[in-house]
Amino acid sequence: TLTAILGAFLGLMIGPLGDRVGYRTTLLAGLGALILCNIGTSLAPSFPLLLAAQLINGFSGAAITPMAFSIAGSRFDAEGRRKVISYIYAAASAAGVIGFPILTQIGGAYSWRWSFAALALTAACGFLFALLAVPHDPPTNRRASFHPRAVWAAYAPLMHFPPLRHIYVAQFLRGVAWSGTLTYIGAFLIDELHRSVKVAGLVQVVVGPGFLIGSLLVSSSLRRYDGRVTFIISVLAMAATMVAIYGGQPQLAIVFVLLFICAFGGGIAEVTAVTMMSSETPTSQGTAMALNSSVVRFGSAGGAFLGGGMLAIGGYTLLGIGYPIILGLASPMLMMGLIDPAGLRHGRLVILALAVSLLVLA
Repeated sequence: TLTAILGAFLGLMIGPLGDRVGYRTTLLAGLGALILCNIGTSLAPSFPLLLAAQLINGFSGAAITPMAFSIAGSRFDAEGRRKVISYIYAAASAAGVIGFPILTQIGGAYSWRWSFAALALTAACGFLFALLAVPHDPPTNRRASFHPRAVWAAYAPLMHFPPLRHIYVAQFLRGVAWSGTLTYIGAFLIDELHRSVKVAGLVQVVVGPGFLIGSLLVSSSLRRYDGRVTFIISVLAMAATMVAIYGGQPQLAIVFVLLFICAFGGGIAEVTAVTMMSSETPTSQGTAMALNSSVVRFGSAGGAFLGGGMLAIGGYTLLGIGYPIILGLASPMLMMGLIDPAGLRHGRLVILALAVSLLVLA
């Protein structure tokens, strides 16, 4: 949670930093921080130093993903941008699916320190690849400042543009529900379904492929559909699966199927939202992508915190009510961004989103 919060605040500086020194340079700095984080973690002799090393991860996480998307948004047109963003998310999901069991085997055979050493080596390979393969890009604003007022001024156009502002709010709500679900699903399997820790660890193996397939569909089968409609249907499907998991408490196989569907919807929603941001932003790609990273990280921290409170008050049943409600609110929030003083744009879509969301909440 501390890493997510730190990364969220640092992420607000990443946008102006990328605009000033270039997206490639900022991406390389993030990869360098990731190398240092994993080396420090593998060698840390005490918990304070271990925590300090992990806090470095806050900067790396805040820099790598937004800058990758910024490079995609600034170098490709609308259709190419959608494909590249989809491929980035799919590659990240595939890395988790492949890397998780490998690191588990390394940790089991040797030590958890060797797992982080392997991560450092992998990050170093990523740094070298980016250094050689990613072309130089000219900074978009060499006068970008890091004074608090200047940082706010960089993000003000996004906050004053309703269609994009409401995408960020919807992303925050989705981040709360999705991160909260991933945080407590393992404990749910152990406490409610009486499964072992080893079985609970299989969650990542189920979630990764779902997110991967959903990410790839956005650049293929779903590219012909309106982004906002795609996002709404995806988050409502996620809400329905959360109700079924926490409220119905089905058998383990069904839980894994529902988690796969939930991750599938999450992959579609995430790629769709980022693609809309990249296409509709009234400011630079770096600023738009950095703000999204910070918003999602704030949502992740909030999801874990809120889930702990709901769990203490009403148990897992309340989680099955609270998180779907939050996701349900993301749908009308997204469509409200299409309302302007001159009238209601896409009025039928707004009404449909409100009606379906109320039905889900009921």
